[in-house]
Amino acid sequence: MRIKYLKLKDTNEHLLRQLEKGQQEIDHLNVKKAELEEELSMSPVKQEAGNGLFPLPWHIKLELKLMILSEKFFHANLKTFLKDVFKGFLQVCN
Repeated sequence: MRIKYLKLKDTNEHLLRQLEKGQQEIDHLNVKKAELEEELSMSPVKQEAGNGLFPLPWHIKLELKLMILSEKFFHANLKTFLKDVFKGFLQVCN
């Protein structure tokens, strides 16, 4: 029982570190997104580009896709993390 507990505790700590790292990445991307949105709001030319009158440069499209993917990755990992913690909690209680 003690070995199971220690293993679960280590797993929990590892997952918490991963969660924290993912949250920091999301926070960084949210700050960058806010900066880009502010920059966009100040420029009529960039607003027109964003409205589809001009195609977005490839690097901006890529950055937007990466932001979306990282957010999806974070939420998927969070779900897995919570499931693992709950499952481990039930195992320790039994």
